Amino acid sequence: DSGYTSVHFKLARYISESVPNVKLNIIQDEGHFFIKD
Repeated sequence: DSGYTSVHFKLARYISESVPNVKLNIIQDEGHFFIKD
């Protein structure tokens, strides 16, 4: 398990904006975003 979950950009943005107290590592890869658990 790499510990990364592929999510849609809008979902990643929603999570990052809705949970500002949680620091998320979001990286872009060919249009996909990954959030490190």
